[in-house]
Amino acid sequence: MNTSGIIITGSTGYLGCQLLKKLDKERTLLVNRDSISNDNIRYFDIDKKEIDLTRRVFNDYVLIHMATHFSKDHNDKKDIIKSNIEFGQRLLKHVN
Repeated sequence: MNTSGIIITGSTGYLGCQLLKKLDKERTLLVNRDSISNDNIRYFDIDKKEIDLTRRVFNDYVLIHMATHFSKDHNDKKDIIKSNIEFGQRLLKHVN
């Protein structure tokens, strides 16, 4: 039994792709981009197979939140806050 799982957001970016190469495949879960904009957070294994987090056997989780919304347009402030702050807060509540 693994004692801790690793949840990663932003795994399709440069840093996320590089990090995935170094992590234990059996312990790593990914969060897809669509989870940022809807209430249902979806988790996937490295092979992109959806996982029901309630069925995973981990005592705790490490969350590596690298997903981001970047924009120089001040009109995107709401999307920036939703992606960069609120989504991380939702993830923390969901895994606890």
